[in-house]
Amino acid sequence: MTPDECIHRQEQLETERATWEQTWQDIIDYCIYNRYPVIGHREPGEIEHDFIYDSTAYKSLMRLAAALNSMLTNQSSEWFQLTTDDQEANEIPEVAEWLDKVSQEIREAFENSNFYTEVHEMYIDMASIGTGILYIEDSPTPEKDLNFSTRHIREIYMAEDPEGTVDTIFRKFKMTAKQVFQKWGDKVSDAVKSDYEKAPDEEHFILHCVYPREERNSSKRDTKNMPWASQWIEIETRHVLGEGGYEVFPYVVPRWTKTSGEKYGRSPALAALPDIKTLNAMVETLLKTGQKIADPPLQVPEETIDVDLTPGGINYFDAQLDGRIEPIIIGANLPITHDLVTELRDSVRDTFYVTQLQLIDKRDMTAEETRVRTDENMRVLGPTFGRLQSEFMERLVTRVLNILQYILNVDGTPRIPVPPEVIQGKQLRLKYMSPLAKAQKFDEYRSITTTVNIAGQWAGIDPSVLDNINFDVALRMTADLDGTPKKLFNDPETIQAIRQNRAQQQQVAQQLQMAEAQADIKRKEADSAKKIAQAQSENE
Repeated sequence: MTPDECIHRQEQLETERATWEQTWQDIIDYCIYNRYPVIGHREPGEIEHDFIYDSTAYKSLMRLAAALNSMLTNQSSEWFQLTTDDQEANEIPEVAEWLDKVSQEIREAFENSNFYTEVHEMYIDMASIGTGILYIEDSPTPEKDLNFSTRHIREIYMAEDPEGTVDTIFRKFKMTAKQVFQKWGDKVSDAVKSDYEKAPDEEHFILHCVYPREERNSSKRDTKNMPWASQWIEIETRHVLGEGGYEVFPYVVPRWTKTSGEKYGRSPALAALPDIKTLNAMVETLLKTGQKIADPPLQVPEETIDVDLTPGGINYFDAQLDGRIEPIIIGANLPITHDLVTELRDSVRDTFYVTQLQLIDKRDMTAEETRVRTDENMRVLGPTFGRLQSEFMERLVTRVLNILQYILNVDGTPRIPVPPEVIQGKQLRLKYMSPLAKAQKFDEYRSITTTVNIAGQWAGIDPSVLDNINFDVALRMTADLDGTPKKLFNDPETIQAIRQNRAQQQQVAQQLQMAEAQADIKRKEADSAKKIAQAQSENE
C-alpha cells in the first residue's frame, strides 16, 4: 500500500473503533486508574483517582492478572512442551531429544528477555480492556535474543481475517524528533531532520502498518516478499521511513472473550462495570454519612455570635430561652448501607474470579483434597483457556521459534538445530503443562488413577484381575496428563533390554535354586541310605 492508502486505512479503522473508546476510558478510570488514558492526555506520573472511593475493582483485577501469570506462564515451571502431530515419531529417542532441546531453547529465550514483565501487563489489559496486545521483535541489544512490548490499546487499530483471527495491526503513536532520527537516521524526512537539529523534543506521529501481503513471490525469502508487510510512515509528511516484512505475524492479540461481529474483546471489568460504578457511589455516600454521624451539623440559635467547637469548649446559653447548640439528627442507618456495600464488593470479586481462585486453607486437608479443590477452582477459567491457547500461546511460541531460527551460537552453529529427517515437514504442536492446562485434564487423570487403585484393591481377592491393566500405558498416560517430562522415562528399547536382563537373571536364579534343591534332595537321599546301611549293619 502507498503511504496515503495506509493512512486512509488507519483512519477507517479508527472510526470503527470509536464506539469502544468511552467504555475503555470508564474501565481505566474505575479499575486501572494508574494507566494512561484512551481519551485525553495525562502527564507522566499523574494519577486521576480523586473520585475513586473504593479499590475493590483494582485489587481484584491485579489478583486475576497475577493468577493468570501463575497458571499460564509460570516462570518457575515448564509450562509448555513442543511435540508433533505424529505420536509414533514423538517416541523415537532422536525426535524426543530434538523436541526437548528446542523447547529448552525457547524457554531460555523467554528467561533472557523482558517477557515475564511484559506478559503480566498484557494480562492486566486482557482482564480490564478485554484485549491484550504483545509485540515481539528481535532484541536491539546483543545480550538478549528477544524484545517484548505490551502496547496500549490507545495506539492500536486492528482488523481480522474471515476466520476471526487478527491479521492486521495499524499502530499510531508519537516519537520525538530525536528518537525518530536515532532509529532511522538519514531515512527521516527533512522536517524531522530540521526538528532534530533545532527542537529534538518535538513530537511526530508515526504509523506502523502490519498487514497480509497480497502480492509476493513466495520463492524469494527477502523481507519484501514475506507473508506480512511492514511499513513505517511519518503521518504528517507521508514519508516512508522503512519497509519490510515478517514470516510470522509479530503481534499476539488475545481477547478474553469476543462477541460475534466484534473485533475487540470483552472482559470481566466490562461485565462488572455497573456494579463497580454503583459500589463507588455507595461508598462515597457511606463515607459522607459516617462523617455526618461522627461530626454532625449543628443547629445554633440565631442570636449566637461565637461558637467554640473544640473538644472541651464551653458555650454559654440563656436557660430561660433554652438556646442550646444541638446536633441535627439525620436518621441514617449505617449497618444497612454497609451490608449493601459488602454485597456489591462480593459481586465484583466474583466477576473477577477472586472467590474461585483464592488460596485454599490446607491445614485441615490432605494433599489429594487440596489438589482436587485447586483443580476445580482453576477450571472456572476453562472457556477463556481455550481462546488463550489459540490466540496467545500458540502464536507466541510460533513467533519466538521463527526468530530463534535465524540466530547463531558463538561457535557459528544454529541456535535451533536441524530437525531429524523423520519429522521434517511435519507440523509442530504445543503441549501445555501449566497448572491451568493440568486442571483441564484432571478428570481424565483421576479416572485412570481411580481404576488402577481399584484394580490393586481387588487383586487381594483375585490376582488375575490385574491382567486387565496395561500398567505401562497407564503410567505414561498419567505422567503425560500430569506434565512429567518425557526425559524421565526410558525409551522402549531400553525398557525391553532391562526386562530381558531381569528375566535372564530370574531364570539363572531359578536354575540355581533348582540345582540347590536337587543337590539337597540327593544329599538327603545319601544320608538316608547311609542311615539304612548303618541300621542293617547293627542288626547283623
